[in-house]
Parts: sequence; C-alpha cells; structure tokens
Amino acid sequence: IFVVVTSVVVSIRLIRALNPQPYDSGLHVAAYAFAPVLLCIVAGQMSCFLLLGMVLFLLLYRQQRFWAGVALSLCMVKPHVLVPFGIALALWIIRERKYSVLYGFSSGCIVSSIVPLLFRRSIWQDYFAMMLTYHLERQFWPTLSMLFRLAVHPSSVWLQYVPVLLGASWAIWYYLKHRQGWMWDNEHGYLLCQIGRASCRERV
Repeated sequence: IFVVVTSVVVSIRLIRALNPQPYDSGLHVAAYAFAPVLLCIVAGQMSCFLLLGMVLFLLLYRQQRFWAGVALSLCMVKPHVLVPFGIALALWIIRERKYSVLYGFSSGCIVSSIVPLLFRRSIWQDYFAMMLTYHLERQFWPTLSMLFRLAVHPSSVWLQYVPVLLGASWAIWYYLKHRQGWMWDNEHGYLLCQIGRASCRERV
C-alpha cells in the first residue's frame, strides 16, 4: 500500500510540472480524493504504476528519451490496458526514429524481469504454468470486452478481442491523421493517455 500511495503522490505532484499555467491549488488536493484514485489505493491496484510511468514519459520524452522509455517499462505491469497508446507510440517511434525510447523501454523491461529471479529462480516458470492451468477465459471480469462477449455469445472467447481490435484500429487511424507535428504533451497525446487511464479504472 505504501508503494501505491507513493506512486500516486509522486504522479500528482509531477502532473503539475506538465502545465506551466497557474491553477487552483484546490484542484491539487481534489486529485487525491478522486474516486478511481481512492479505489486503486484501497484495493492495492498496480494501475497507479501505469499513471506514474506515463507521467514520467510525458516529462522526459523531449530531452531524455532513453529515460522516458525506462519510465514506460512501469506500464508493463498491465500492458493490456494500454494497447491504443502502445500502438501509437510504436508508430511515433518508427516515424520519428526515436529509437532511444525503445532502447530505454527494452532496458527497463529486461532489468525488471531479471530482478525477481534473484529472489526466486522459478518465478517465470511458475507464472507461465499458472497462466496455462488457471483458465482465465472461464473467469468473469467486469470489463467491456467480457460484457460484450456475454451479450453476443458467451461461449465465443474470441469476441473479447473485438473491442481491443477496434481500439487498435482507431489508434492507428488517429495517429496517422495527426502525425504532422505530433506531440505527446498536447491534446492528441493526452487523449491516448486518458484512454489508457480509463482502461485502468475499468479494471479496478
């Protein structure tokens, strides 16, 4: 819980640096009382790390791209909720040749994958074994994709992928439409980040 709360506090304080315009100090306090934030803290949700990773990325991507990529590796705790953002990011890296972001992201993922091995060498074997035997497709998750599947055809697991495919297609179209002068810290980039955070709230 302490780590989750720390992530929230740091994220909210860093968000202030993204907007140089004067603001009402009451909004800063209200951010801590925002219902999804409180739910994440109470439930000990790792979604707060996604918020921290994206905020750090927005602050660093202009001048410290490698570390911006490292910050994004925090988002790998729940990569499935950031598919539209990730697709637009990949297109941006390729088009703008910002490969240092990719190098930083890869480095962060490698380090975060190796560290757990220091405490338990079989952790990845145990994880994949659990994924194969737990039958996640039989579990109920209160998400849009699950509700869509239950409404159309409960036994057709592939229907759960329809919303994410639509979201991925939209992300490709949206980035290509606004690729000229694309900036992550303006309304275009913020929209994709907001979609990611909305997905996090959906899974709380």
